This record gives sequence, structure tokens and C-alpha cells, in this order.
Amino acid sequence: MYDGYLCYFCIMPQVKFIKKPKDLSDIIPVSGFKEKKKKLLGLFLVLLFFVNFIFILSFLYLSKQTEGSKIKQDNKAVKFSPENSQESSAAYTNFSDLNPTFDEAADSNINSYDKNNDGISLLFGGDMMFDRNIRLAGEKKSYEFILGDLSVVLMDKDLAVANLEGPISDFASVSVGSQVGSPQNFLFTFSSKIGKLLNSFNIKLVSIGNNHINNFGEEGVKQTKKYLQDHGIDYFGDTGENEQKTITVSLKGKKISFVNYNQFVYPDLEGVIQNIKNLRPYSDYLIVYAHWGNEYETTPTSQQTDLAHSFIDAGADFIIGSHPHVVQTKEEYKGKMIYYSLGNMVFDQYFSTETQKGLLIEADINTDSDSISFKETTIRLEVNGQTVLDH
Repeated sequence: MYDGYLCYFCIMPQVKFIKKPKDLSDIIPVSGFKEKKKKLLGLFLVLLFFVNFIFILSFLYLSKQTEGSKIKQDNKAVKFSPENSQESSAAYTNFSDLNPTFDEAADSNINSYDKNNDGISLLFGGDMMFDRNIRLAGEKKSYEFILGDLSVVLMDKDLAVANLEGPISDFASVSVGSQVGSPQNFLFTFSSKIGKLLNSFNIKLVSIGNNHINNFGEEGVKQTKKYLQDHGIDYFGDTGENEQKTITVSLKGKKISFVNYNQFVYPDLEGVIQNIKNLRPYSDYLIVYAHWGNEYETTPTSQQTDLAHSFIDAGADFIIGSHPHVVQTKEEYKGKMIYYSLGNMVFDQYFSTETQKGLLIEADINTDSDSISFKETTIRLEVNGQTVLDH
């Protein structure tokens, strides 16, 4: 019957039905029709299930995205701390307006370095430069050779601090083999091995606020921070960006804050003074590490002296200076010590006796009396790249 009707429609489409079908059962057998209905119903149910499944997935996805957006917005609220107040606002937020307690404001940014001896023993060094001839000596003899003779004075201290005079990066050196006095001769970058070296000699904190840290741009600074962090080295210092210019560490229950002044980025005296005042209420001891002055001059400038006095008047306990590449005179002001320049700690400036000598300063803090005593150790920079104690 089905085939007959198909033929009828194909051959004589212009002829009217002699007998109009009452329904599809006249054309399609009843059994076939019911089977088709079942198949159509099945397909409809499958389609309905699939549409609902897609709807549920879309709803869950949109819900998760909304929640993620809320989390991202919440994360924008940075917890206030005195160490990073200068990073979040160029106006240097006034602590008296916020009234943070020390535990709430500063503890999360405090690192601890405790050794098993009485009191607190800090050691300070000057400029460390690991490029040019120092890089060649380190690659040839090992970088441990550079600092090996100083281990006796570095390893027993609670914390050793020095100025990292350039970036640690993957960039190739341009100063190795360059002509003395050429621009390339003053562009520094240090091997990625330096982070491990500093850690192994107990130099766990470095100032990066100096005139060479940006020699390889923002990427050089970024890599420096990563390599330092990867090897457990903390850093502070003004590199020209709103960042970690100060740091507070915990030693034997005492909070010790470090503030950097960098003459060669923005000579921001007001900002540094505000940093000192901000940190003073939350610090047992506060130290300014300054990069300033004129190269190769053994006496500080009047500007250095004025700055140093201002820092102490603002609340600094003592001041350590670097940059001149020679040891400068020291001064006691209002009972507080100022070491205007410690000279070189690691460098290849072998052209004068003054540039080949440096000073290490040991600051011993008596936590019972809160007194600080200082011990000076002279070091000498050898032409083979090694820094040695000047016995």
C-alpha cells in the first residue's frame, strides 16, 4: 500500500485524490507509524536532556566566574603595614591616622634570623660587584673563592648585610672584556650563581638601592628579586619604583628595621624621613643604609653630613653608607654612629690603595641595656678577585 501511494504521487502529482486519506495510517502502516512515533519521542527526550545539561553547565560556569570576580576584587584590598606604606601611596600615609598595632601592621613582613649566641650581632659590608674581572675569577676559580677568606667573620653573625651593586640576571655580561672607561665597562649584571653564594656566606639581606641596579632595566631588577628570593635572600632599597624600600626583620624577639636612601634615583629626603618616622614606633632598632656621596673622596660632602643628621634626628639608631668606593670618615652625632662609606667589599678597582681597602662593621646589640657597640675590620681586595681580611 505504501509503495502504491508513492508511485501515485510520483507519476500523477496533478491528479486529485479519488479517495482522500483520513490520516497517515492510510499511507503508512499502523505498526510502522507507531514505531516512528516512538523514535521521534525518543529523539525528543534525548534532545531535551541535552539542552538541560547544557543549561546546567552554563549556569555553573557563570556562577564560578561571578565568584572568581568577587575574589579578585576582594584581593585588591591590601593589608596595611608600615613596611609597605610608602609603596602604596606617594604621599606616605601618616600612621597616626591609621593607628595600626604592630602585630596587625608589620608582623607579616618580618623575617626571622636567630642564631644561638647572646645579644644580637650584625655585620655590614660595602659595595659588592660581581661582573668584569670578578666574574672571570669566579667562573675560573669558583665564586666561593671570592668570599672564602671572609667566612670567619661572616658565618657567626645573626645577620650580614651589604650593598648589591648591580642586578643578578640571565643577561650576558657586556662589561667583561670591555674597554676601561667605555659605557659598557660600567654596565653590570651578575651570574645567577650569586644568590646561592650570598646565602652560603650568611649574607641574607642586601640593599638594592644604588646607581647600578637598573643597568639592565626593569627586567634586570625583576630577575634580581627572583634570584634573591629563590635563595632565601631578603632585599630592600629604592630602585625608582614603588616597591619594598624598607624591611623589618626579627632577631631574638627584637624588631630591626632597615631604610634605604638612594641619591641616584630620586633624592627623596622627605620620603626617607617619613619612612623612618613611620617605622620608628614599631622598631626596637632602626638602621639607614645610604647610597650617596662622591666617588673616591675619603671625606663626606656637606650634603651627606646634613642628610645623616636629619636621619638620626628622625629616629635612626645608626647609619651605614656606600658608593664612594673608598672608606670615608666616621662621625658620632647625638650619641649615634655614622659610617659615611665602607668602601668596596667585592670589586675589581685595583688602581689605588684606597679602592682596594674596605671596612666591615660589626654592630653588637646588648638587648638588656639596648646599647650598641661597634667593631671595625679592615679588608683588602686582591688582584686575583678575592677579598681577604687585612691582618
